[in-house]
Amino acid sequence: MKRLKLGLLLIAAVTITAGCLGRRTDVSWADIHPLNTEQQELFVSYKTDLYVINPITGNLSDGDTREATWQIEGNEFGAEFYTSPIFLNNRGDERLMLVADYNNRMWLINYDRACFSNLVGSCLSAPPETPPIQLPGHTFADFAQDDERIYVPLSEHNVIAIKKGIFATGWDETDEDEYDRRDRETFDIAWEFETDRGVWAQPLLLDGVLYIPTMDHHLYAVDTETGEELWHIQLDGALASTPVVHNNRLYIGTFGRSLYEIPLNNGQPSEDTLVHIDVNGWVWNSPVIIDDMLYLADLGGYVHALDISQGLATAKDSPRSWSVNAKGGGIRAEPLVLDAPTVREGEEPDFPAEYEDGVVIVGTREGQVIWLNRATGEIIDRQEIGEEILADLVFIPPSDENEALVIVSTVKDNRALVAFFLNTRQQVWTYPS
Repeated sequence: MKRLKLGLLLIAAVTITAGCLGRRTDVSWADIHPLNTEQQELFVSYKTDLYVINPITGNLSDGDTREATWQIEGNEFGAEFYTSPIFLNNRGDERLMLVADYNNRMWLINYDRACFSNLVGSCLSAPPETPPIQLPGHTFADFAQDDERIYVPLSEHNVIAIKKGIFATGWDETDEDEYDRRDRETFDIAWEFETDRGVWAQPLLLDGVLYIPTMDHHLYAVDTETGEELWHIQLDGALASTPVVHNNRLYIGTFGRSLYEIPLNNGQPSEDTLVHIDVNGWVWNSPVIIDDMLYLADLGGYVHALDISQGLATAKDSPRSWSVNAKGGGIRAEPLVLDAPTVREGEEPDFPAEYEDGVVIVGTREGQVIWLNRATGEIIDRQEIGEEILADLVFIPPSDENEALVIVSTVKDNRALVAFFLNTRQQVWTYPS
């Protein structure tokens, strides 16, 4: 919601026993991706539809130039959307994006015209019989990308790298031979990396290395150029979230009820260099790290703040660290961590006094949105939505047109999105209204 982080993720394992994984496939939720536009629009992938929402009004957006609201319906060709789109390198005036549907396909979308398109951005009256990219498996986790390739995690097993070809950046587009070569290989599969089980989270791309968390309990490091494994390490449970890097260390939570710190060096991490601490439930979200503080939530319903300035081994001993039972049910979504609003010299603060230390906001499986003091973990407020919250929360900063907003996604069609004012914590709108 990363991952604002968009499509419905068909993810939800509910049992892991004796190494066997059970998947819950009866639950979907909207994937919300803030777009870097003047309107601060939200791109939403939800079940069979793609649409763009104006976060100020909660209505379908028409942008500045579109003749109609931005919405694409996929039910006519059996599409289910669970992932965020990616924008491709512009060719001409058209802004093209690539979006995957669960049924092993990736589509080109002309963002400015809200239509399926070909490689040059021309609108198609209907999706082509053969999609631009046919995937070798299902996907419901977001892609990673660099200048040359797109990295797609597959839900049953494996990660594939797809060549961008003419949509790559940093090449001489006036070189006809180079253009012809790239044109021929656009969207070809560059390599496929094998895993024993599915990849349910976006891989982390860092300095030419792809870090792949898997449901087979392993974290893999892969060379992005060749797809060759550099190293792997086994942890104590399935990995369903993207690792985060800080001070040359990776941090990731597991279904083994642990948070791990993995040092990055020139070789494979060894078990004696790993540090881990126990938490109160499965971890299905990525940590948020700000100012040497790591914030994490778990399916036991706890929110944790850990001072990792000296590493994870001593984090719990720091007076800055805290762990609080939010008492609202399990927390799948990543915590939303916000600084205290800036106050200009000579002006009075226009935010609640309890926000002076910053705020941590979480959404729970029992349908509560809970605000906590960032410094102490003290619960400031809670609002009942009444519907299960599984997707990451989205923050919309204030502007001349709107107050700061927090956007929440639920699993119910009639309350797919719910918006709150940050300061008053009052509900502003729901979508559909």
